[in-house]
Amino acid sequence: MFWANGPGMVSDPDLLEAVRDCISPEGCPVATADDVAKRVDVQRETVRQRLLRLAADDHLRTRKLGRARVFWIPDALAPAVESAAPPAPDQQHAPEFEIADALGLVAPPGRDPEAVEARADALRAVLEELVDAHPEGRSKAELLEAADEAVGAAHYDDLQSLWRNWLYEALSKLVGEGMVESPGASRKGWRIQQ
Repeated sequence: MFWANGPGMVSDPDLLEAVRDCISPEGCPVATADDVAKRVDVQRETVRQRLLRLAADDHLRTRKLGRARVFWIPDALAPAVESAAPPAPDQQHAPEFEIADALGLVAPPGRDPEAVEARADALRAVLEELVDAHPEGRSKAELLEAADEAVGAAHYDDLQSLWRNWLYEALSKLVGEGMVESPGASRKGWRIQQ
């Protein structure tokens, strides 16, 4: 395990080493945040955010493949693999956007702790999708798909109720905070504020 300053803490060099370890043993040229989280015994979301930050600082590369986001270290790859999966040159992540900060600004509705947690997880999935899509943005349907894959309807009757009663309200509040942009006449979709 890669501890730095106590349990649950891991340094950036240790995270990069964990990515290398995930890549080498299995012969797979990429690693997911889940792969790395298991190696360092830290929560997946924490590892994902840290890996995205390391990618934004050019310490590793990342690319979304379908619904999965993969990470790799350029010097750990064979030239053929590097040319087969380059990161999109125009894709930029918004490193200043912190999902935890956004989640701290909005409180999920409800009294049932399970429902509140599911709704927070739905918003987290939507925000992760927006960060992954930066700068292009995502449609309502794409955001609902991300929420559905994460937690389903989050104790609402259906996904439209989840949108109407929680996600739209939460995203609108984040628009007011200058963190998210709503769809406008000149573009489709929600996106992280640039």
